[in-house]
Amino acid sequence: GLDPVTGQWSTTEDFFWDAYLSELLEYYTDRNPTTLIINGDLVDFLQVLSIPNPEERVAFDISPDELHPKYGLRDTEHAAEFLMVKVLNGHARFFEALALFVGRGNDLVIIKGNHDVQFFWPGVQRRLVDRLQQLCVRNRLTCDPSRVRFAPWCYCIPGLIFVEHGNQYEGTTAFRNFLMPILPYDLPNGRRELELDLSGVLIRFMTNR
Repeated sequence: GLDPVTGQWSTTEDFFWDAYLSELLEYYTDRNPTTLIINGDLVDFLQVLSIPNPEERVAFDISPDELHPKYGLRDTEHAAEFLMVKVLNGHARFFEALALFVGRGNDLVIIKGNHDVQFFWPGVQRRLVDRLQQLCVRNRLTCDPSRVRFAPWCYCIPGLIFVEHGNQYEGTTAFRNFLMPILPYDLPNGRRELELDLSGVLIRFMTNR
């Protein structure tokens, strides 16, 4: 996103329309109660190449085992929380609009996709909900956390709607276990790491460099 200090966009950013998306949310915020379904890839975690400084490593409890010297942060829960906060800061206008949308009585459903499988981690979900609540308080609103739901795979209301990201139908973006996308071994510090799809592996180890 946009660096709040320097005013510069990240070199890997490819979404520059926060203002337009905010206007869309503002249009629906004060109308009839609305459910917004975000059908995957809200955040492109693998394109966030920020490396935590020493203070941030302490704040997010990121151990040396979670930072590869060549390929950056591993896909652990603590590392993903750090990346989530970077995105929240880099797209402040959009997330404030999202907070106002929820704070005024609307519902939000987030379905994880292959680019944001990190929403599997409870800590990442909590970081997003906590920021929405903080933004609501700043605008003198109450953000009911029960209005923000994270779908583990798809969203379905029988007889009405079925929403699925669809990555599991393409070989390069399918996960061996999308409901539990965890590698079968632990890091030296005992923490778990996500098992990426093939496209995620290519992004992390090839195209990012």
